[in-house]
Amino acid sequence: MEKTKLMDEENQEEHQMENALNRIFMQQALGQLPDELCEVLTLYYFQELKLTEISEILQIGLPLVKYRLKQARKQLQELLRKEESYESGRKGWKV
Repeated sequence: MEKTKLMDEENQEEHQMENALNRIFMQQALGQLPDELCEVLTLYYFQELKLTEISEILQIGLPLVKYRLKQARKQLQELLRKEESYESGRKGWKV
């Protein structure tokens, strides 16, 4: 029972650390996006606005909002692939 509790605490700590690292990565990744892509992505995912609301706020057409959101996702995926590639290369390193 005590061993299980210890493992649960370790898993929880690992999960919290992973979440913190993901937030840091996301902040860094967003900082690498062009402003217009970052703006749409932030409004959509973090402010949870609808595409039509984003269109109104930014005073741009709905097709442009959709295009920017698609481009932002694509660029984030590319950044994530680069990060994963970097991390997998680091796993063999000894510190």
